[in-house]
Amino acid sequence: MKEFNIIGKKAEGEDQQLYKMTIFASNTVVAKTRFFKAMRKTNKIKRSAAEIVSLEELKENGVLKARTYGVWIRVSSKNNPKNLYKEYRETSRIKAAAKCFQSLASLYKLRYHEVDIISMKELGLNELKREETRQFAEEGVRFPNVLPMKSRFRHEFVLKKE
Repeated sequence: MKEFNIIGKKAEGEDQQLYKMTIFASNTVVAKTRFFKAMRKTNKIKRSAAEIVSLEELKENGVLKARTYGVWIRVSSKNNPKNLYKEYRETSRIKAAAKCFQSLASLYKLRYHEVDIISMKELGLNELKREETRQFAEEGVRFPNVLPMKSRFRHEFVLKKE
């Protein structure tokens, strides 16, 4: 999964309003398709009447620290669309989006094309709403070694001075 920034406009003239969206997709073709779908839904602009001004893939640096992301989602269901809010603890925005799609597929049987990520924001400790993400975001969280290594395997690779 990759993150794309897409800027588009209505194709008629030069001084048309620009629309910018951040889309999570596997490649540029899927990203363009999702962009035009969102343009048709929100702005009532068809694909034939729109054009893409710029498309760039966003790269995220410094992804070694775990962060908490709040994700606002719109889901297409059988009857009507629903809005959801979820929190994910991941090292990057792309991994949080992938985890979002996977969890919605497992919990609600939703496919990728039925889920729209409206926005995603990195959250601080005081902005967290869910208790299950708050317990891992606090300082001093430690994870005990529940299954310690057996002693016969512990010293298998020992550094020897010669």
